[in-house]
Amino acid sequence: MKSVNDLKDLAQVLTSGCRMPKDERLHLIAKDNRYLNFFKIVPLYPNHISYFVIQPDQIELLKDEFLNKAQIFIVEGIGIILTQLCSDESESVLKNMVNWAPYVSSKSSAQYYKNSKDSL
Repeated sequence: MKSVNDLKDLAQVLTSGCRMPKDERLHLIAKDNRYLNFFKIVPLYPNHISYFVIQPDQIELLKDEFLNKAQIFIVEGIGIILTQLCSDESESVLKNMVNWAPYVSSKSSAQYYKNSKDSL
């Protein structure tokens, strides 16, 4: 079973069409629980960023047939990989999320509009 230990290892397993983020701070999503928790609780509309969180010893999942199912792979504790499905706009959304994460409680939950007369 193959495993990665750091960003250098992660970069070596990138397959065709995958890339590292332009802003290295985006790796905080994988390295700091505050960022990963924020990423999990914030509704991603309108950009709907799809992602998988994997462990460093699950790196064998990064095969072509799996890579076309998400824009981002978060390798917990190591960093993130952007697939060919991740546009520059989606990467900008990630950057904004990293900027906001330190200011939001990880215990927050998304609030949704209720379609009822009592919700007003």
